[in-house]
Amino acid sequence: MKLSNLIHTKPKFNNHLPHSVCYVFMCYVMCILKFSMNLYIFICRVPWIDTIVVVVAKESHSMMADILRKYNHTKVKIVEGGSTRHRSILNGLLAFSEQGIGSKLQRPKVVIIHDAVRPFLEEDLLLKITVAAKEHGASGAVRPLVSTIVAATTEGYLDHTLERARYRASEMPQGFIYDVIYQAYQKCSEADFEFGTECLDLALRHCGVRARLIEGPPTLWKVR
Repeated sequence: MKLSNLIHTKPKFNNHLPHSVCYVFMCYVMCILKFSMNLYIFICRVPWIDTIVVVVAKESHSMMADILRKYNHTKVKIVEGGSTRHRSILNGLLAFSEQGIGSKLQRPKVVIIHDAVRPFLEEDLLLKITVAAKEHGASGAVRPLVSTIVAATTEGYLDHTLERARYRASEMPQGFIYDVIYQAYQKCSEADFEFGTECLDLALRHCGVRARLIEGPPTLWKVR
């Protein structure tokens, strides 16, 4: 794992970084390629990330392969996505497992999961997420809620509201000890795979790991 540049720029994190870090890059929609390519190139240049797994739709696989050949990115593996968010993430994690398709990658200590639809990312936040994941088993970026959350009855009437100050919006990136998130996905139900969206919740319910929440910057919005 390369740390020479990191020691110069971020010395306070050096002793806390895990020995291997993988980045699972969820590239759902190739129409945001202009944005996601900037993020992808940024991630490739982070010296302490050892491996990048890019999860793409089947129809975009050849396009991404052409990009890898063009830029000669050797620490990147392309994985075909699934029919839902959680199935796609699991496919990315399987790149390090005997159950995966193709050559198996070296299993990392920490895996970072991020969406291509959030193209504005800072290395300082990545470091905080990675270090917190190593220390606590799971971590994730959050932001304050900007609107009040209401619950409706089945008839379409107001049921109750949540106290906004007590809650946060879950954002990406999220970090995990690899074995924690991999085991969480192994225990997922069909309902988890079909309707679930929150990885931190899987780690809590299936592995008993309570994630450390990191306040993120206002730039963690989605391209829609």
